[in-house]
Amino acid sequence: MNTFRILFGIDGSIAAIVLFFLVYKLGGGSISASNTVLGVVILGVIAVALGVSAFLRSRGKARLANGVLLVLACVGILGLVFIA
Repeated sequence: MNTFRILFGIDGSIAAIVLFFLVYKLGGGSISASNTVLGVVILGVIAVALGVSAFLRSRGKARLANGVLLVLACVGILGLVFIA
């Protein structure tokens, strides 16, 4: 139960960061149309992962929901380590 909330928070933070950079770059005019589509697709994949995990948890499959969230959380944490 606690693991789900932690992973969901990490994934939600990743989604917020991607959304911020997408909106920031669109506002600055430094992003092309193909990159806009790529950014929206990435944001969509993150949203699907969050939605699927919430659906699985509501159906009583908490371990599977944690597994879905763990995939995205690992990618985000590895990206953070790479930047640091």
